[in-house]
Amino acid sequence: RHMAKYADIPAIFSQEAPADTDGAWDNQYPRVVFAIDTQGDVERGVAGTLLMDVMTEKEGELAPEDIEPIVRNLIDGYFFSNPQITIAAQWDTSRYFTEPTEKVIGVTMNFRLLEFPPQTTCDPDPIALLNEWTANELPKIIGIESVRVIGRDSLPSAWKPTDEQPAVFWRLGNISSSSLIPDTYSCIWQTAHVYGHIMAKTSATETIIERTINSSLTLAKRLIFEDLAPLMLDAIRHNPTNDPLRNGQIELDSTYGILNPQLNQGQRLGKILIK
Repeated sequence: RHMAKYADIPAIFSQEAPADTDGAWDNQYPRVVFAIDTQGDVERGVAGTLLMDVMTEKEGELAPEDIEPIVRNLIDGYFFSNPQITIAAQWDTSRYFTEPTEKVIGVTMNFRLLEFPPQTTCDPDPIALLNEWTANELPKIIGIESVRVIGRDSLPSAWKPTDEQPAVFWRLGNISSSSLIPDTYSCIWQTAHVYGHIMAKTSATETIIERTINSSLTLAKRLIFEDLAPLMLDAIRHNPTNDPLRNGQIELDSTYGILNPQLNQGQRLGKILIK
């Protein structure tokens, strides 16, 4: 309701606003002009920035410092999704400016953009198993109705995690040969280094969830795949000071086996290790 209108639509434009002489203007200020700059990111697929210029008249009723928190709260911490991609926006800086020749003042807001790409790959998949545990078991342990697992659950086109419905994203860092269990002809052993991102409205709730995940998985020691094979949870670390969008607050080393496909397909790893 604070924006001017152009052709009866709030005055929010990509790249450039129409000329001030255009007859479709109702009022001309306040207005927002935004631009998105993205680049490829090895870990996240897409990263970049969203720049927003919020402009108003110098003698107008609303100053930039009045509008800035309204706009920031509508963008910061939100996940924007379509069937192909999910991107989160995180506020970085706000810089105020004046254009004396046009009697316009405003603020340039800078948001960091990070993609949350799908992480599941092929069987056996430690990310898929962690996703299922997070969706099905973690809410019961914490005592809340649900946790949205990014990469597993469908998201609205625009959504922000809350304390009542937080979000968790498990991200695969790398996979290497296990240093704990030697390979055999029948099975090779791999260790997946995984990062856990926990996002809620408040950092206090994020910390509670981090500690709950850390203690629960440490006590469990292993999760079980559908074929009864174990995902062994070797080491879990959590750091509440890490950026929940960029780095993730949890690091997890997990070891699992891959059977030699030349062996009898009826022989399952679970029968070997769980008796």
